[in-house]
Amino acid sequence: YGYPYIEAGKNVMTLFQTRGWTTIIADRLVFRVLFFCNLALAAFVGSMGVLCNFGMNGFRNDDRSSSMIESFWIAFLIAFLISNTVLFVVESAVRTVIVCFAESPAEFQEHHSELYEPMQAAWTEAYPTITFTMTV
Repeated sequence: YGYPYIEAGKNVMTLFQTRGWTTIIADRLVFRVLFFCNLALAAFVGSMGVLCNFGMNGFRNDDRSSSMIESFWIAFLIAFLISNTVLFVVESAVRTVIVCFAESPAEFQEHHSELYEPMQAAWTEAYPTITFTMTV
């Protein structure tokens, strides 16, 4: 709290190494899931762009395939950028929760015991080597 950016990052890395949580950083599961959500959403919106293009132009004898491809990629790109921006907020929130949980699990257990127990159980199951050191 109140540290410069680089120093704070080093402190977090030291914290994770001390607790044995480096596998959580290396796993990057949340990033992967959100990235595939971005791709799926963008592909869906791209497909909707093709359907809209087809609905506006209907059946024509001229070659409309290039216009369909263009409409897919334009819609895909716009949707990917927007969803990436929105889901980046979610990813940042998850990272914040992980750092806060690593830094002070005792306070989390004290103030939110109903959330602490399932979170600790899930993390212990997913990462059996991590430790939950309680320091108050």
